Amino acid sequence: MSSRLFRFLFLSVTGFLLLITMVTFYRFGSSPTDENWFKNPPSLIYVTAPVPMPDGTNPIQTGDLITSINEMKVVFKDDLDAKLLESGKVLTVEIHRPTLDKRFTYNGVNGLDLQPRWRGVDPVAHVFDVTTGGASDRAGMKVGDLITTINGKTFKDVNEADLHLRQAQSGKTIEYEVLRDNQIITLHVTLANFGFPFALLLFVVCGMVFFGTGAFIALRRPETKGARLVGLYLLTMGFVIMATLIQRDPFPDWISIARGALISLCFFFSFAFFLHSTHYFPVERPDLIRRKWICFTGYGLALACTVSLPWANGVVSILLLIFGMVALVAGVMFFYRKGASSEYKMMSAPLRNGVLIAAIMTGIVIFLVAFANIFISFQNFGFAGIFLVFVPLSYLYTIGKFRLLNLDIRMRRNVQYYFASTGWALLAIAGLIWGLGQLPRAVSDVPTIRLTGASIEVLDETAGSDERQVFEKSVLMILGGVCLFVAWRLGRRVQGVIVRKFHREQYDYRRAGAELAEVMSKRLDMQTLAKGTTEKITSLMHLKRTGVMFFRGQHQCCLESHGFDGASWKNFCVENEGEIVGAFSAFTREFRVSELKEPLKTKLVAHEFQYVIPIRSKEKLIGALLVGEKRSESPFQREDLEFLGAAAKQASVAIENAFLYEELAEQERMKHELEIARRIQMASLPQTTPKIQGLDISGVSIPALEVGGDYYDFLNGDPNRLNVIVGDVSGKGTSAALYMSKVQGIMRSLHGFGLSPHELFVRTNTLLCQDMEKKSFVTAMGAFFKPEVREIILARAGHSPLFHYRHDSGLVQQVIPRRLGLGLNADGRFSEELEEQTLCYGQGDVFLFVTDGVTEAQRNGGEQFGEERLEHLLKTNFSLSAEHLRDRLVANLKEFAGNAHQHDDQTIVVVKAV
Repeated sequence: MSSRLFRFLFLSVTGFLLLITMVTFYRFGSSPTDENWFKNPPSLIYVTAPVPMPDGTNPIQTGDLITSINEMKVVFKDDLDAKLLESGKVLTVEIHRPTLDKRFTYNGVNGLDLQPRWRGVDPVAHVFDVTTGGASDRAGMKVGDLITTINGKTFKDVNEADLHLRQAQSGKTIEYEVLRDNQIITLHVTLANFGFPFALLLFVVCGMVFFGTGAFIALRRPETKGARLVGLYLLTMGFVIMATLIQRDPFPDWISIARGALISLCFFFSFAFFLHSTHYFPVERPDLIRRKWICFTGYGLALACTVSLPWANGVVSILLLIFGMVALVAGVMFFYRKGASSEYKMMSAPLRNGVLIAAIMTGIVIFLVAFANIFISFQNFGFAGIFLVFVPLSYLYTIGKFRLLNLDIRMRRNVQYYFASTGWALLAIAGLIWGLGQLPRAVSDVPTIRLTGASIEVLDETAGSDERQVFEKSVLMILGGVCLFVAWRLGRRVQGVIVRKFHREQYDYRRAGAELAEVMSKRLDMQTLAKGTTEKITSLMHLKRTGVMFFRGQHQCCLESHGFDGASWKNFCVENEGEIVGAFSAFTREFRVSELKEPLKTKLVAHEFQYVIPIRSKEKLIGALLVGEKRSESPFQREDLEFLGAAAKQASVAIENAFLYEELAEQERMKHELEIARRIQMASLPQTTPKIQGLDISGVSIPALEVGGDYYDFLNGDPNRLNVIVGDVSGKGTSAALYMSKVQGIMRSLHGFGLSPHELFVRTNTLLCQDMEKKSFVTAMGAFFKPEVREIILARAGHSPLFHYRHDSGLVQQVIPRRLGLGLNADGRFSEELEEQTLCYGQGDVFLFVTDGVTEAQRNGGEQFGEERLEHLLKTNFSLSAEHLRDRLVANLKEFAGNAHQHDDQTIVVVKAV
């Protein structure tokens, strides 16, 4: 069946059942009701005077009805006459006492004493209940009265009596003649225009909940088989509940006939619909769906019970039919319970609990009404509706909790709050009114207290009626004030609990702003600031979720969320970074997520965010605050958005400070790391000067920055040899220092092979060319000293010249072999261009190795130190030791530069022949 056809048929059935129910409800409420309940008496033999007992115990009372003589049932006058003739004088008499609606047995009754104290009466109706404060109670009717006529009409039984009552007009006065204490009393009962017992009204409301829930589920998801069956089950059961106890027709017609048939049909088929619905709801059960006989049996048995009901003889037969349907449903669910999946068991638990609560509590109500004589009136069966309503509510709860049938039926928390607040207010007002109504009765029992100038007197309450009235009014005023104060205090306390329960607390914006400012002022790093901001705003405004983004330029630099698992949200932010920054930049103040364009709007809505508050500094977007729904689920007010706007302004200052803090922290970190690198680099340079006979040696390297690209090394594996290496990596700073370390490591490794300067540089060049950037290169000077023969082997790879002071001539010679820098060429050209020279030296000669940072050192005017000054210094200070000569050169460089910044690394190595 298509969903459109099912919806049409379901609406048709729903409309017809609702029409029948409305007509039945109107007839019941508008038909005359005297607010008493009567039934056929067990006997028409009326005791007209007390019958004394031989043992002096309580006698048979006037108004009792004789029901049996010597255990033989009697109903009419002729029955009693016959029994008295047969029994003799001493009798066992059973009577029914209408005032108590109970039977009593008397032994040893004298027949001669009994015979003149009874008479037969025409058919009467025994009143066994009178509604307190109702129409009959106001007219003076009492429990135990025997109604003889209604509006002057007699009747054969209570059915005919009820018909006379219904034919009376609403709002009119009905005349009753009742037999009480062997006297006929006329009572005038004024009927209400419209009346409905409270208990039955509860039952009707319960049925409406069934009816409405079933219609809602079936009509919202007519394409789903589970929704169809659940809707049909709740709809049919709701009609049965609504229409069963409110049948009051003035005469039989097609409405009453159709209603009776529909009640029977709906009652039995509701069991079949319920059984069938368990195949598909809350989830499908293939094990039950495969067993087609279950559905056929359920619907077949429902049809058989419906057809058999009109021929059922007595209550027992009807109960057997009901038991058959219940047994089928319970048996199927019990025997096939193991086939249910764990998911089915978990989801169906609320349904089982709801049905179980409804069954137990309804059974208790029925017992109290039918057997315990606590609530005698038949209409009080309607109190069972309070508990039957758990059944449809359990279906709604299950659907809402597990999101079944694609229905979202959860009541929003702000609606729940209004219901709770309104309900408590109405309950408090009702309690206050009731309490104030009880005060006059309480005050009437209080003794009168008189205050005189010298004493306090307690008087008899009857003395001084005027004084008593003044006293009572005064006490009433005082107690009324106390009641109002107590009600006000209690109301505020309970309302406070409701407010906290539904997160409706009002926050002080100034205090909240101060707390937020305190949080922001204590958090300097970005991540801590973001986390503290989201947590505080979530707490202050009672939000479900909060998110924050910080931007540096066009990129996100920090993300944080609170109130939910933000992993997927953070992935979304990273993947859509550019789109987010561009979209948020278009807004200067808070805006709803719905104002964004697709697909960004859908993605943010999926993460349950409602508002975005841009965070700007000097018209530049530096962040965004995203807020979700309030825990109270109430809408955002203007004050809320203003507070968020103020929070964004506070956050902008904190974010700027955090940016500065991070920059400073980064600088400090870099400075610290460079300091460590400087120490490492300085430690990699020779820490001690080698002791070589015939040579005085000293060296120093002064980087222009924390680390530099200059280096020198003494490769003196042989105690009688000295290998001096001085190098300069192009550039300055960290990159140059790294390459310097690389070159130094390579040369130290290769030195162990006993290579000449030429071979050492060739192999070093080969290794450097493999992974050195093309824009970088290394210059180096290598000098291998042989002190025993006063000879030096020299190789120069693009480095500054070697300054050789000859003691015998007093001149300074620049040694400049052909060269090509390391790392510039990987083919054989480097080896061809690299020239190796051998020099001889004498005692007193001085060799000065420097990098270009020495000769090119500048003062503020731009003048360079130059090679001439270097040669002059060497000529004039040749007699100094190597260390002193080195220090003199460093001092002259500083004196020359003055306060000018050192722009390049400076390395000096002095080797003096002694």
